Amino acid sequence: MVATGFESSGPYYPGLVSDDTALTASQYRAVQHGTGVVGGVWRAATAGQAGVIGVIQDKPVLGDPCVVQYAGVTKWEAGVAITKGAKITVDSVGRAITAAATASHSVYGEALEAASAAGSIIAVAFQYLGPSVNNA
Repeated sequence: MVATGFESSGPYYPGLVSDDTALTASQYRAVQHGTGVVGGVWRAATAGQAGVIGVIQDKPVLGDPCVVQYAGVTKWEAGVAITKGAKITVDSVGRAITAAATASHSVYGEALEAASAAGSIIAVAFQYLGPSVNNA
C-alpha cells in the first residue's frame, strides 16, 4: 500500500551500502551509519535505538550506492497499524512503529497518515525529536 497524497520530499544523503548487509529489502525503512571506515556507509536500523540517520529510498544491492532521506516528508514502511499523528520510532528491522513513552526509544517523526497494518507505506514527517519519554 503506497502513501496517498504525499511524496517523499526533503534533503538526501547519497552513500554506499555497508559491507555486512544488502539493503534490497529495506526500501522505505530506517538506516543508520555502518561500521565502514569511510563515510557514507549505511546499515539497517534496529529497534528503537538512537542513531537512525534517515529512511532509505531505493533498493541497493551489497556495495551499490543508495539514497537516504534524513529530513522532511518521507515514505516509511509501517511495522504495525499506526494512527495518524502518532510519534514514530523503529522496530527491529527499521520499520515505523508507534513510540512508547520509554527512555529506550527515540522519536524520529510524526505519522502524516494512518497505517492499517504492517507493510503499509505511509508518509512521515521525519525529524529526530529525542527520547520518546519526552515526546509522548
